[in-house]
Amino acid sequence: MLLLPNLILTKDLVISLMASLSDIIILLAAGVIIVPLAERIKLGAIPGFLITGIILGPSALGLIEMSDTISHFSEFGVVFLLFVIGMELNPRQLWGMRHWVFGLGSLQIIYCGIAISALLYWGLAFLGTPLSSNAAIILGPTLALSSTAFVMPMLIAKRALSKPYGQASFSILLMQDLTVVPLLALLSFLATPDVEPGFNMLWAIVKGFGILVVVILCSRLFLQTALNHIAASKNTEIFTATTLLLVISMAAITEYIGLSMEMGAFLAGLLVADCQYKHQIMAEIHPFRGILLGLFFIAMGLTLDISTFLTAPGIILLGVASLLFVKFSLIYPLAKLFKLDHHQALATALLLAQSGEFALVIFTSALHHALIDSALYQQLVLIVFCSLVLTPLLAKMSLYFSHKAITVHAELPNGEHDNIILAGFGRVGERIGNILNNHGLQYIAVDNDVNIVKSAAAEGKPVFYGDVRKQDIFSSLDITKDSTIIITINDFHAAEELVSLLKSKLPEAYVLVRGHNAKQCQNLLAMGADDVVSENLQASLELSRLAFEKGHIDAEDYGETIRGFKRDYYDEIRQSNGSKE
Repeated sequence: MLLLPNLILTKDLVISLMASLSDIIILLAAGVIIVPLAERIKLGAIPGFLITGIILGPSALGLIEMSDTISHFSEFGVVFLLFVIGMELNPRQLWGMRHWVFGLGSLQIIYCGIAISALLYWGLAFLGTPLSSNAAIILGPTLALSSTAFVMPMLIAKRALSKPYGQASFSILLMQDLTVVPLLALLSFLATPDVEPGFNMLWAIVKGFGILVVVILCSRLFLQTALNHIAASKNTEIFTATTLLLVISMAAITEYIGLSMEMGAFLAGLLVADCQYKHQIMAEIHPFRGILLGLFFIAMGLTLDISTFLTAPGIILLGVASLLFVKFSLIYPLAKLFKLDHHQALATALLLAQSGEFALVIFTSALHHALIDSALYQQLVLIVFCSLVLTPLLAKMSLYFSHKAITVHAELPNGEHDNIILAGFGRVGERIGNILNNHGLQYIAVDNDVNIVKSAAAEGKPVFYGDVRKQDIFSSLDITKDSTIIITINDFHAAEELVSLLKSKLPEAYVLVRGHNAKQCQNLLAMGADDVVSENLQASLELSRLAFEKGHIDAEDYGETIRGFKRDYYDEIRQSNGSKE
């Protein structure tokens, strides 16, 4: 009889899990349909996820209600996003852009944050729904944040990161990403009763700095050694498990000591930001981040009450217009202050006028901490949602002004060059890297041999641990359609697999492959390689050249012989493959 309550509890638990599982299946199925449609009509993925939640939630079809299981899963999407942001922070890059990041970026957050906080505090008081000073302090800087998820892909697609407006936008977004963690920490302290905000801010800074020092020390002492041993085992599953353990354990530690899980994930990202394993770690974490982050935004849609908009559309639209106006009118003069011309400043201000995805994260946390009530939460989320929906239009206007800026300032250097990626850094790859360096060209190399990576890193070479056959590593390595990928790996079947994958995902990228003989070169060309080099031929040509020199044959005579043989050899390979010269 004593077992009966446990059996009942187990049965209830199973039923609850099955119900949650069915909800998640419905959410994923709807997301697969709705999100691509949203992207096709240029709304973007984030509004697509939000719309998915709205359609399935109580405001529309009522198929799903927010549950604890969905809520817990969705929170990990933000955790993984903060981990990636921490990992992408390069101290050298930050220092090189310090004038933009800590100058323009900081001023944007400060001025827009103060203006929006004041507008909320006095505006809501005028409307008869006063806001506490603590809530105003956190909501202003939160709404000052823009959407990294929207803006960065557009800048990359338009190759605008080297343009003045692109650099300004990227710097502001980078500073905003850096601000998210302090905002989350500040929020938890502002929610503590009977403590002054000034003390909260000071204590947040001191506590955050102390944790950061401990994290850096632990990184130097333990993490690098642990990753070396795990990578040496060449067990992909263990490497993935280690990555998940790092993120989740750091998130749990910071939550246990009274800070947010997001801060722990951010600090975990900082741990690996400057190590040679970062690209492989980013590739391993990418699927988890994408799925869980999408679930987070769907969960936000589930909590949205459309009746809030229908009962008072004027307030929501006024809030959206006020937000866009305040941010635009402050970012424009700040951009001018930092030497951007009229068109570039307009492009920057329009591109960053919307609110960002992190506002949804902080609003949710503020609601949980009772800093804001449910009604205000609904209004704020709707304002953010509407600003995100308007972002594609703002981006088109920004692109128009940026083109005018480029026309007027045609003398501005482009500064862009094709990325060179070395897939494999053995003897051949290392020699190619040295030749590129001697010619003043930069490259990034990836190899899955931990000893090669450690040796190259000790010499200061840009070599990272990773398996380039993983599709998710492309985005981490910044492999684009303009990249040049030189495949030097000694495993012929792996080279074929990589060529096929690269050409299927990035058909415009230039892929050059090392082959051992004519037959392998033919196969590689058949898989889509743009060009091949035969090791056997190169060795034969070099030995022939030495023999000619020993026989005192004139260089002009044997040079033409060697060039003709080489031309005929590669022509035969291409003709056998059906390729055109």
